[in-house]
Amino acid sequence: ASESPGAALRTIILQSTFERQQQYQSNINTSLSMLTMSETSLGSVSDALNAAKAISLSGVGSTVTDAERVALADQIASLRTQVINAGNTTFRGQYLFSGSQTNVAPFEEGTDGLVVYRGDDHQIQSYINKQTLLPNNFDGISAFAASTPEFGSDINPALSLQTRISDLNGGRGVKLGSISVTLDNGTPQTQTVDLSGVETVQDLKTVLENAFAGGPLTLTVDIDPASASGLRLTPSAGTVAVSNVIGSSLATDL
Repeated sequence: ASESPGAALRTIILQSTFERQQQYQSNINTSLSMLTMSETSLGSVSDALNAAKAISLSGVGSTVTDAERVALADQIASLRTQVINAGNTTFRGQYLFSGSQTNVAPFEEGTDGLVVYRGDDHQIQSYINKQTLLPNNFDGISAFAASTPEFGSDINPALSLQTRISDLNGGRGVKLGSISVTLDNGTPQTQTVDLSGVETVQDLKTVLENAFAGGPLTLTVDIDPASASGLRLTPSAGTVAVSNVIGSSLATDL
């Protein structure tokens, strides 16, 4: 006997429900796999940042040689590459941290050394049941920006008079040379100050102050209390101006 129309309809409904449940389960399994891989990648990033912080702090101090600083910089560069690679992790050919643009590598390093984010701030989503739509991934902005403030503040300690010039600018240092300093209280006094021999901020302070010692206007150099990351030049009267000399960018770099 042929199957009744009612029974056939119930069979179709049950089959459709079964297939839908299978799809939901597949979505759940895929989401779990993607999130697990994302968590592993973020763990790798955290490890790299902690290692970079430790390396950066180990390079601060007067006992570290230039050769040792170069070696430390190489280690930091390697960890930086590790972070970029973790940010470009893929799952089944799709980038995990590109947001909704899963066919685009999210992080790209330019020729200038800067890393550019190519993804967006959206997520890919899938249903895990009839009513619930959940994200499967993280976008690179939310996933990586969260670790930036802590890492950045730790590797840029407050400036002190004992800070080595080679530790400025995040450990990159500055190319020493001469700068032009002008004190002006109606009659300008300009000195070209040679800073090529200074090793610490204290040395720089001493050389700058000595350049105007005994003159009608004197100069005081100290740490800027507002930022704790820059120098403050205060004339005994009038104004002070600092500029580069020809062939040098030291004033700008400082």
